[in-house]
Amino acid sequence: VKIIQPPFVDEFKAELWALGNLPETRVRTPKVLASAIHESGWSYLIMSKVPGTQLDHAWPGMTQENRISIMREIGELMADVHKKSELSESNWQSFIQAQKKNCVE
Repeated sequence: VKIIQPPFVDEFKAELWALGNLPETRVRTPKVLASAIHESGWSYLIMSKVPGTQLDHAWPGMTQENRISIMREIGELMADVHKKSELSESNWQSFIQAQKKNCVE
């Protein structure tokens, strides 16, 4: 269960979209079982549990070869997700401009 505060509703929507659009790979990912945005602005995700060891726990004992292999798999997974996203080359510049407008010095 993941509960998200109102200021982070965009991150909630992005995570929900990504979880729903992950390609089938060897990288095990959770499935969304339920989600909602409450009228108060709070949101939640209920996800399936993925068996195994969390990467942050396994990382210290991994060999350099294993680390490279894992990072390659994650990179391939993320590349597939980005291919499906609405953020294509054609609208990259408008995305960057919108991000700049929201920056605070």
